[in-house]
Amino acid sequence: MRKQHFFRTLQHALLCSFAFLLMIANSASAQETVSVAGGGEFTFLVMADIHEFTPLAFDPNSKDAIFITEMAGKIFENVKENYGGEFIMMPGDSASFGKMRNDEIVEQLGGDLSPNDAVYQACLNCYTRTKELFRTAGYDIVLPSTGDHELGGNDGFRARGRKSKFTTIPSYLRAYVDGYNRKGPNDSAYLFSDPIAGAPARPYGTLFEGSSFAYRFRNVLVISVDAFRTAGSGKKDYIDRSNGYGGEGMITCDVSGDHLAWFEDVLIAAKSDSSIKHIFVESHIPIIQPVRTQQSSGQFMDDADQSAFWKVMNTYGVDIYFAGDVHSTTASKTKESNSNLVQIISSSRFFAGFLTVHVTNDSIQVKHHNEFGEKSRFNNQYIENGMLTITKTSRGEVIQIESYGELELLNDALPLIHLDFENLYPLSTRQVNGLTSNGKLIPDSINIGGVACNESLKNHGSFGKHYDAQTGNIQLVQGRRNGGFSAQMSPDSRLAIFGSGPLGAGRIVSVSMWFKTDHDQDEMVLCHYGSFWGPVPKKKDHLLLTLGRGVPILYIRPGQAYSVAIDSIADGNWHHVALTMPKQNCLSAEIQLFIDGDEYPLESITPWSNDKNVFFLTSGRMSFGGLGYASKRTKEYYMDKLPYEGELDDIKVWSRTLSPGDIRGVSISCDDDVDYKFTLKNGRSVKCGWIQANKKTLKRRERYCYDKSDKESASDIANACPKSCGFCSHD
Repeated sequence: MRKQHFFRTLQHALLCSFAFLLMIANSASAQETVSVAGGGEFTFLVMADIHEFTPLAFDPNSKDAIFITEMAGKIFENVKENYGGEFIMMPGDSASFGKMRNDEIVEQLGGDLSPNDAVYQACLNCYTRTKELFRTAGYDIVLPSTGDHELGGNDGFRARGRKSKFTTIPSYLRAYVDGYNRKGPNDSAYLFSDPIAGAPARPYGTLFEGSSFAYRFRNVLVISVDAFRTAGSGKKDYIDRSNGYGGEGMITCDVSGDHLAWFEDVLIAAKSDSSIKHIFVESHIPIIQPVRTQQSSGQFMDDADQSAFWKVMNTYGVDIYFAGDVHSTTASKTKESNSNLVQIISSSRFFAGFLTVHVTNDSIQVKHHNEFGEKSRFNNQYIENGMLTITKTSRGEVIQIESYGELELLNDALPLIHLDFENLYPLSTRQVNGLTSNGKLIPDSINIGGVACNESLKNHGSFGKHYDAQTGNIQLVQGRRNGGFSAQMSPDSRLAIFGSGPLGAGRIVSVSMWFKTDHDQDEMVLCHYGSFWGPVPKKKDHLLLTLGRGVPILYIRPGQAYSVAIDSIADGNWHHVALTMPKQNCLSAEIQLFIDGDEYPLESITPWSNDKNVFFLTSGRMSFGGLGYASKRTKEYYMDKLPYEGELDDIKVWSRTLSPGDIRGVSISCDDDVDYKFTLKNGRSVKCGWIQANKKTLKRRERYCYDKSDKESASDIANACPKSCGFCSHD
């Protein structure tokens, strides 16, 4: 980032001159929708990942096109009437072109066009008809952002193969720009081209001038950023394991070079205009990780919140970064102490929900609206189930951020997943995002590996109910804790999580669990994370932890497995196992495995295989005691791995490294030391029960129970207060 005031002032003056010349050059073109300067109170909507408009690309009189036209019309009319909205922000994937091969698109258009011409025509049809649907409902302004499906991905990003669309990506992008970001078929001038306080509204002269833009509406600035770029040589799919980049064919996600410089210039200009009260940025890809994910490729931004793109937003006071891609909802806050930047990931897939954003000069209120009804989709009924509010001073300084429900700010210091086996709930009482069955939005039974599962195990972790475990044939029995329960597992038991992740690429993950078994036989599955469609991936990693004749064995990828030097622990006693990544993008041999609180070095049982940096697939699901939702081909690959027989308890998954002190805290007995005391900063001496004495339990646990460099007593507290620290149950 540039810091010299003189250089910045000179550059800003040159940009103003350039923008003025552009205005003169375009003065003869038809007038675009004019942004409205000034203050005032208004609402806009956010609809990411709608996916439903693909049929509009082809015959408008087809059954599918007529259905989606009528259904979308009714939904948009209902939303406009009941929720209003001056404009629609649409962070990518309005259609699902990634699910169609180019030859299928050619065939749908009669078979005479070339792949490039067919792609362009189909996509242009889709986007112009989509805009007309919005316009008919009263939404004249649609602010889109490029998604992977607008570019033909994700399978289409491959360098080679039948599904590759790499050579036609320019045609996909051209149709997106012409359909959404130009004034019309007879006017090639860009929409959203009014300068922002003298800075160009588009990154002219770059590859992104048609797909990235800045738009002023009253007291708000919206910047839409295309974060997709080609990486690698063009002959081979791009994956950089050492840095955790790529993994999606020839496309990776970042904002850099002249594109980033333009973005920063717009923000510099906006900060000089006191009438701009709030700044929102949209792109398709999440930046802060982890995020809840559901039936998605789970694409991510290179370097995440350490990227230059995120740091620029922190520096210049962006309020909210909106994105989609992962078909779920997560609100997160930057970890930078000098910024209050919030990331909100949301989904309108199958019209199942949307966000309303209400602004005044000194406040931003975001509400999440979720579909309800009897049908699996298109109920056209919505209920508010989450809110995030940002309150500012008259000078624009953030006073307070409040959140709850679906938009509660994620606390990733705590476990994301925590299953304690104290109660089982009817599946129909625990709605999980995207989990539908038998024509119902909230099913009463689903099939997992040939077993009808009609119960749910509540997730007490910070990922919440969307990471409940769906269960079948699990018996709750007297567990290792006094008065507590554990799960008795049999070969017919099922315990699996529908939500994807939280593993992905080289991001840190830690897993811990208690188990008790006397089945000293060939490998039983303790934990699995892997693909729920297609084969076991060769270019990305999965995770399988088994117990082979009583000894833990860890599989990371085909041809890469580890064990430990220990006698059988299938001895009918309770044991605790935990694994943790010591750093991001670590080598698989650097993963640490702990048994009953002690670390055991991993020993490769495939010494002929070269070690690699971990790069987990981003679209997997977790299961415990079996392979759960794993794909048919995954189960065939691991056909010699047996379902677990024995008891399981207190399963936790984190998105951070566990220190030895953390491990000791979760692997010890579950009774607080009634005589133990520790001292607070104010000198007050308290007992364990103080940690969970009021509504500040989560903050106190984070502050006092988890090992941090400046909290030398954290492991002592964790060891003495496991119950109050939440290491034993959700209490």
